[in-house]
Amino acid sequence: KSLDLGLKNNLQFPSKKEIFLFIMQFFKSEKEYSTRDVDNMCKTVLDTLKDKFYISDSQVRTILCSKKLDKRINENFVYIAVKELKTEDDINFLKEAGIERAINMYYEVSPSIKR
Repeated sequence: KSLDLGLKNNLQFPSKKEIFLFIMQFFKSEKEYSTRDVDNMCKTVLDTLKDKFYISDSQVRTILCSKKLDKRINENFVYIAVKELKTEDDINFLKEAGIERAINMYYEVSPSIKR
């Protein structure tokens, strides 16, 4: 699915402010899940988002990165939330976005998949 979805006319990005990233990588098999390192996943996402959501990796103040096996997800899928930070309260808000929001997004971008 396209990372550029909705970015063409978004004047907010790339941001010059500090950033919070929420990354949830879903895997469809135990083998893939057990061989993937979270630190490498984070670096890949950081490199992919640079110049699209922020100018420099140094703007990223906080990253919440996790991997998960979930039977509701039928293919490997990564959910990413990006938020410009204004206060410490912003971080708590995004932490609460969590897994259910990621799964809902998966079904939105994969309409051929049935729940």
